Amino acid sequence: MPFNRVILIVFIFLTKNILAQETESTISAVNPPIVPINLEVFSGTKGVLIASNFSKPLVPNSNFGIFSIVDFYGTHKVKDQEMKNQYMAQSHLTYKLFNNFNLTAGGFITYATGFRPTTGLQYHIKFNDFFFLFAPRLDLTQTYNSEFLGFVEFTPEIRKNINFYSRLQGLYSQNLKHNSHDISYLRIRMGLSYKVYRFGLGANFSSFGPEKIEENEFGIFLGALLF
Repeated sequence: MPFNRVILIVFIFLTKNILAQETESTISAVNPPIVPINLEVFSGTKGVLIASNFSKPLVPNSNFGIFSIVDFYGTHKVKDQEMKNQYMAQSHLTYKLFNNFNLTAGGFITYATGFRPTTGLQYHIKFNDFFFLFAPRLDLTQTYNSEFLGFVEFTPEIRKNINFYSRLQGLYSQNLKHNSHDISYLRIRMGLSYKVYRFGLGANFSSFGPEKIEENEFGIFLGALLF
């Protein structure tokens, strides 16, 4: 085969591959992956916890985004509901500083303490079957609580569409005005996931107030990724 014909074939081959890569890149930019909302219901020995969280850009490929965590808890005992039913929510506008680091600013609200502005940082990374998030923050008014939130998920594949699912989620909040413990918890989840659904066994270990009053319970959980 003449040398110039070989050059022409190689040129056509490379051009087709470059165009294909550019087309794939353009499609990814126009239609980036949709970041789901995590929703979970945990039914334990003492009550029911409904929790959701998400972190996603405001618009595709933007440095600005939204980070939100919401917890609603209700006790099984009707006589204790006024005292023990509670909610805790925080929503932040995020700004990408670099790589997986975000600056956050928003609001935090609970049934007991009301609303307060807050700011902090967020770091998240996904590596193979692991996902890790760490989000420290600081309240800017009232008791100036300092809070550290983090969780890690491990989801290795068992077979197509079926994964082992596990998560450790922890929170510690310190009242800086009175230098005392405010709230802390550790949540453990272990089970399976099928496509967008998760289910299995769980445990919640919580402590409240300066006296660190413990509220521990075991149960089952059902979760889903909402697109």
